[in-house]
Amino acid sequence: MRPLAARILTSVAVYLAILIIVSVLTPARIYQPGEPQCFDDWCLAIERTELDHNLLRIHLEVISYARRVTQRELGVKLYLMDNSGRTYEPQLEFGQPIDTAVAAGDRFTTGRVFPPAPGAENLALIIQHGGPGILIIADRASLFHRRSRMLLPAPTQ
Repeated sequence: MRPLAARILTSVAVYLAILIIVSVLTPARIYQPGEPQCFDDWCLAIERTELDHNLLRIHLEVISYARRVTQRELGVKLYLMDNSGRTYEPQLEFGQPIDTAVAAGDRFTTGRVFPPAPGAENLALIIQHGGPGILIIADRASLFHRRSRMLLPAPTQ
């Protein structure tokens, strides 16, 4: 019984070591404004940004590239991150809820309003996605992986 337990523990330790090494060595993916970030066939793209009384409004489009099935993503969390790693939570949502079911080939708009971020430079939208990705090697949500960043287009007034 003990040799089996030792083999299992060794296998788990090797797997976690590989997961951590790959996560640390893999660079963060940078998405350009308008470029969708996809999780399977469910994608999210930034349409535009607006400054509204010192608040940053980010207009988003949820897109389904599926061919036959209706789908939704549960547990999606959006926040902003600046160059120094500080994060900013949204104050308000507008449009359809982000976890609304989207039919195959369909799309809808949603958005978030963020407070002013004095002194923040190079803000980017970060999508935190639910699921088992934290333990999947090379998954963008895996342990210690640098978060993918969606660059914001210049805001309109």
